[in-house]
Amino acid sequence: MPPAGPRVVNPAREASLLWLGLFAALAIFKTISGFIPYGGSITGALAVGLFLWLPTEINRRVGRDEDDGLTTAHLGSDVLFALVVMAIVFPPFVFLFQGFARWSAELLPPWITQYLADTGRRSFHWRVPPDLLNLVAGNIAVALSEEFFYRGYMLRRFSERWPPRIQLFGAPFGKAMLLQTTLFALGHLLTWAPYRLATFFPGLLFGWMAARSKRVVAPAIVHAASNILIRTLEVSAGF
Repeated sequence: MPPAGPRVVNPAREASLLWLGLFAALAIFKTISGFIPYGGSITGALAVGLFLWLPTEINRRVGRDEDDGLTTAHLGSDVLFALVVMAIVFPPFVFLFQGFARWSAELLPPWITQYLADTGRRSFHWRVPPDLLNLVAGNIAVALSEEFFYRGYMLRRFSERWPPRIQLFGAPFGKAMLLQTTLFALGHLLTWAPYRLATFFPGLLFGWMAARSKRVVAPAIVHAASNILIRTLEVSAGF
């Protein structure tokens, strides 16, 4: 008999059901975590572990032999790509941040913005966030696991179902990109706050980077650095 090949599956349905099950499981655990010592930290660690393990396990079970972009084979070029993107994106973001934070604090209700008007009028002075080492380590773990799950596994499964029809600055772009980015933003509602849906926009950047490089290392670097930068800006602005 010939060797068994990969089982025929609907890749988009597979990825969607996996996201839905993972979201539901984390929502349930987050609900009960308030009654468990260090429940928030445990929930975060569980999310990181599941984001990394579940796609790998699903691929193994269906006979799919690929790394979904999580490889250090081109680490040098991935780091360079990340540095170039950060050099382009971060300076204007830093320039616009304080104005946006004050504007949103003064004009939007608290359930839409995380910034409060009474702190938004403080002067800006660069400050190092407290517990910096934990901030860096935590964001590296979160960024790597989320990029592997969303931009590695999910984007590839959706692209198998809906192949991209256009190129955007050298990267394939289409329905698959928009769908996985939407689910990425919705996943942030595990911590209920409507403003967390704004993660859709950096998610598009991370997705574009993954599609262009065909790996998730560069977007993971920019993702982690973005989170650390935002927290640094918030501390420096008095939020």
